[in-house]
Amino acid sequence: MKRPSYRMITMIGLCGALLIWCSSNENMDTNTSTVPSEETQSSSYINSESSSATSEESSNSESGESTESSLIPEESSSDSSSNEEPISTELQMDKEKILLPTFSPETVTENIKTNEKNTYTVSYINNQGEILDEVSGTRYGSPEAAEGDLTVGLPNRFFETADVPEGGEDLMSGITGYDIEKGDQKWLIWEDEEWVFNIHSFAGEQLSKRVEARDMITFLYDNPLPVPRSKGIVYLDYEPGGEDVVMVIRWQDEEMVYQVKTTRSSLEALEVTASLKQPSE
Repeated sequence: MKRPSYRMITMIGLCGALLIWCSSNENMDTNTSTVPSEETQSSSYINSESSSATSEESSNSESGESTESSLIPEESSSDSSSNEEPISTELQMDKEKILLPTFSPETVTENIKTNEKNTYTVSYINNQGEILDEVSGTRYGSPEAAEGDLTVGLPNRFFETADVPEGGEDLMSGITGYDIEKGDQKWLIWEDEEWVFNIHSFAGEQLSKRVEARDMITFLYDNPLPVPRSKGIVYLDYEPGGEDVVMVIRWQDEEMVYQVKTTRSSLEALEVTASLKQPSE
């Protein structure tokens, strides 16, 4: 067997080297075309992040505008409901002479019963159509004329403390109560500062008038009535049977006489009266 010549071996080596080099270049081209550059990767991430942030900001903006606009009608509705004119604006009497309650233990409807330059009466009616309170103010020609009419028109006789016999019984806190009986009628009378109180009832009825009087005195410590100039009266008139009661509270303020007439319990009536104020300007 003939051995291959040196020239043949050399040619075979050169051909092998050429094949290896061509294969290497082809692989490099393939890698270059499939792997993105670092700059391309970075740019792609930034664009994606920017797009996501823009989308989130747009979503938040739309949500904010929707919430804000939905609050506006609620606020407008609230403002419009508070613009209802108070009933005092319909009264002819000078506003600085008007007093009306700012509290009621239950929902009531106001109704103007009398409306003149020198007198007004406002009724307060519950949901059953019953008149619970009538609040009025009357202007007289002088303080003396006003004082002279302070006890006129009460359901029964009103006693001043000067009319009662000596003696009496301590109700509480140094306030003395006096009992008067005339026929089948009874009165419990006491005085507290400028106010004179009468509870009128009929004999034989089981009424604890002294307990009611003490409750009223205690209530007025923290809930004072308007200050009279110069006098005020509180009159409870129990009808026969001892269940139904009419309460009249009157006081003089110079030439004015104010009145609250009510069928409420005594403490509710005092609470309504204590809330009377001039209408706000």
